[in-house]
Formats: sequence, structure tokens, C-alpha cells
Amino acid sequence: MRSLLISLIVVACAAWSGAGTAESARDEEMLVQNREISAEEAARRAKEKYGGKVLSSRLVDTGDQPSYFRVKLISDGTVRVVRIENRR
Repeated sequence: MRSLLISLIVVACAAWSGAGTAESARDEEMLVQNREISAEEAARRAKEKYGGKVLSSRLVDTGDQPSYFRVKLISDGTVRVVRIENRR
């Protein structure tokens, strides 16, 4: 009887600690997804999506809304300014 009780306690502890691990893994994944990107990453995304040559990439942070990158591209003599969200 005593060994059965000990076995149940061990299984319960293992299950409880496993749930915490899954929770922390989800928390870590959310942190990675919400992480900000670099100016270089914003420029790369803009170039992939719109084409052309990147002239500049700068962070815009107004404080009252999420920050974003203002990326300036040129293609066939036309300058285009695009907005790239600052998150992964």
C-alpha cells in the first residue's frame, strides 16, 4: 500500500511539473513572436514584398501606438515608402 501511495505521488509530481514546462514553453514562444525586429530585418521584408533597392529604414515610435519601420525603396526611378510592423 505504501509503495502504491509513493508511486501515485511521484506520478502526480511528474505530471504537475510537465504542465509547468509546457506552460513555460508557450510563454517563451509568445515572447519570441512578440519580439521586435531590427532595421535590417524590416528592410529585407520590404524588399522581398515590394522589390527595388532600399534607400533607408528607420524606426517610428510615437508612443501611443505600436512602433513600426518606415522603409524607403526605389524602383525604376520611383520612390516608395512602406510601413513594416516592428514585430516577428
